[in-house]
Amino acid sequence: MNAWTGGQYSLVRGLLAAYLFVRLFPTELDAPASRIALSLLGLTAAVAFGLGIQRRAASVLLAALLFGPPEGNLAAFPLGGLVLMQVFVPRAPYGSWPARGRPDPAGSWRVPGPVRGAWLFFFLLWILLFALDPPAAGAPGFEPLVLLAFALGPGWFPPRRGDIPEIAFYDGECGLCHGFVRLCLSEDRDGGSFSFAPLQGPTFEERVAPEVRANVPDSFVLQRTDGTVLVRSSATAHILCGLGGYWRILGRLLFLIPRPLRNLAYDTVARFRKRLFAKPEGLCPIVPQHLSRRFLP
Repeated sequence: MNAWTGGQYSLVRGLLAAYLFVRLFPTELDAPASRIALSLLGLTAAVAFGLGIQRRAASVLLAALLFGPPEGNLAAFPLGGLVLMQVFVPRAPYGSWPARGRPDPAGSWRVPGPVRGAWLFFFLLWILLFALDPPAAGAPGFEPLVLLAFALGPGWFPPRRGDIPEIAFYDGECGLCHGFVRLCLSEDRDGGSFSFAPLQGPTFEERVAPEVRANVPDSFVLQRTDGTVLVRSSATAHILCGLGGYWRILGRLLFLIPRPLRNLAYDTVARFRKRLFAKPEGLCPIVPQHLSRRFLP
């Protein structure tokens, strides 16, 4: 199943980068200076890889470090191969540094079929190595989970959606809200999950009752197809589930957190969002015509 989107790839790539950062972090302060220098080079490459800055060069460097001493052995081949295969992933997926500010958040980005096949191969190879020699392959931990995330793919977790798109109302004067809308536009490729409208527009007044409007925050409001209104962290988690894939898993995990705790975190971010993010020029993000159809006045 090829349901990879740029945002989901960037999410999983970030997890891989975090794991590589921890793995390559120098633990022996009395190690030779050359080894410390290589570790620092690897840490820099892991950060660049996670941000999508010179990702292909960073992938080659990280793979070389994994294949070389002291990492280099047969057990390092699945992870090293997975990292090296990132060279063949098209550049500028949504969520990477080169894709920032692009009018079309998703662009034409796709994961080639042979690359997805190679990801599956390296995960199966890790299973084989672990079955043949568990001590050499290492104890099951975060590494097989990262390999599994690439091998499995987000297509196994379809978006939760109804017959018609739900409406996500957002603060048109908030840069963070605009960014979240751009995320939804990138990940909801066919527009089947959500339409969008600013809280400052006439659609919000027409679709939401006055007594409800008086009690909703000025950030994100989700109106379901049955007219139910979700706000704050519940709206965010519901939207993530509607995007599908690994976003759906993230949304379900968010629902597991007690509502008062997740709302506290949401309100903390909302309190400072307009100070941290520049005010947009208009109520709607600047997007191509095929995406502007998803916006209501």
